[in-house]
Amino acid sequence: MRSLKFALLAVLFTALIPYASIYFLPLDTIEPLFQEDGIVEWIGAICWFIAALAFLLACFASYRESQGGHPFWYACLIIVTFVAGAEEISWGQRIFGFETPEVVARANLQGEMNFHNLLILDIKADEHGETQKQGWRRLLTFHKLGALIWWGYLVLLPLAYTYIRPIRVLCDNLRVPVVPVSIAVIAGLGYAAFALTNHVDRQREINPMQINGELNEYKETLISIAFFLAALFRFKSERTQAST
Repeated sequence: MRSLKFALLAVLFTALIPYASIYFLPLDTIEPLFQEDGIVEWIGAICWFIAALAFLLACFASYRESQGGHPFWYACLIIVTFVAGAEEISWGQRIFGFETPEVVARANLQGEMNFHNLLILDIKADEHGETQKQGWRRLLTFHKLGALIWWGYLVLLPLAYTYIRPIRVLCDNLRVPVVPVSIAVIAGLGYAAFALTNHVDRQREINPMQINGELNEYKETLISIAFFLAALFRFKSERTQAST
């Protein structure tokens, strides 16, 4: 019950209040927060990197004790969270001021040092950005693949592990580092708040695409917060097992 209350409070402060702020506050107030290299983007990047570090420490703890989550699964989680954080800040390109490698620049729709804007992984069908990919090609984009990972690990897996016994037995045998249902509540309700806000009739003289950009930016940060909490849980769980 305590974990459920924590999850609901986390959703309130990390999803509902910020989304309501995006909806009600003037654009000139929220734009600086959501701009490139703004505070919201940096919060997301920091959460991703801390999550990668926490998963790494959890991996060391489980490896030493040969129990808990298997290092293979932790390696996958470390790669996912580190790459997500690096993508958030274009692998430090604007921080360190290095040029985009030519091989990346030719294939990147924005000429930046990142993977999510590569033509093969971007939602846009061509360099002009006038059309979007359709059919199965739409599924093989960076954001769709990312959604598959976070929905699978943060929402579906915890629920299946808790309520479906064969899944629980399989995960235990494979030593999959599952997170609690409270994390699924945070991620699931957080996304529901995003979807609801995204479809509400705003009835204001604004550019809807501009608001959609702010909503999507915060959705990405919310996912990073959920992974941050998941990684802290796994680290605490592995450390507790190692000390017993």
